[in-house]
Amino acid sequence: MSTHDWAPLWEQLESDRPSDAALLRAPTLEVGSPRKLPEEYALFEAPLADYDVVELTLFDRPVARGRVAYGDGFAVVAPVLPVHDDDALGPEHIGAVVERLADNAHGEGAETVYALVAADAVEHYREFGFADAD
Repeated sequence: MSTHDWAPLWEQLESDRPSDAALLRAPTLEVGSPRKLPEEYALFEAPLADYDVVELTLFDRPVARGRVAYGDGFAVVAPVLPVHDDDALGPEHIGAVVERLADNAHGEGAETVYALVAADAVEHYREFGFADAD
């Protein structure tokens, strides 16, 4: 069950809510991607005013981007999105970004991370360590 008021943080993320979204949560230290990316991928972080951004690149080309906003002991992540319309994101791309977002959330004092996830991505997020929040 969701024990945090995550909705205000969702608003900070400036992200569209998937119409078929499921609310999931995970302990920040248990989020991980079972599929690791080849070494030509890299993750970069940028703290912004209302949220932090994690970007996945392939060599020097941005591929995917995710956002995280922090509350008191918890965090909320937005869906990981492709940077370019032609980018096809696999679970390993999304998992790498979500794992880093959760790591950052833990570093900011969050013990729990919430995600609003489209129905077609729920099983991938379960592989990353998430479970139903409500």
